[in-house]
Amino acid sequence: MITYRKTKSGTWVTYGPVAEFPSQLPATVSVTKKSGERKAETVESLGRSFVANGIEMVYGYLGETLRPAAHLRPSRQSSQMCDNCDEYRAIATATDMSGISGRVCRRCARDGALSFA
Repeated sequence: MITYRKTKSGTWVTYGPVAEFPSQLPATVSVTKKSGERKAETVESLGRSFVANGIEMVYGYLGETLRPAAHLRPSRQSSQMCDNCDEYRAIATATDMSGISGRVCRRCARDGALSFA
């Protein structure tokens, strides 16, 4: 069964057994939502396959359907973006090792290895 997954960078992808994805891409696949409802999505490319629970799995990268539009993404100067890792939710001001101040997300603030240069 092909489902949705969110990557570390916040991009929605499809996820499922390699055998359920067509070999010719781009192609349309049937994706099962958490509610059980099915939705047709266009998969443009596949990631590198890997084994999970004894089954060869793969991520399928979507067409334009679920990608955020470029004009909706905050710019680099936005106060809503982490200056250290480019996450979209910056929550605090911090100073890196060279004394430069910037906005960081919780994860970067917790890790402590900041670099705003």
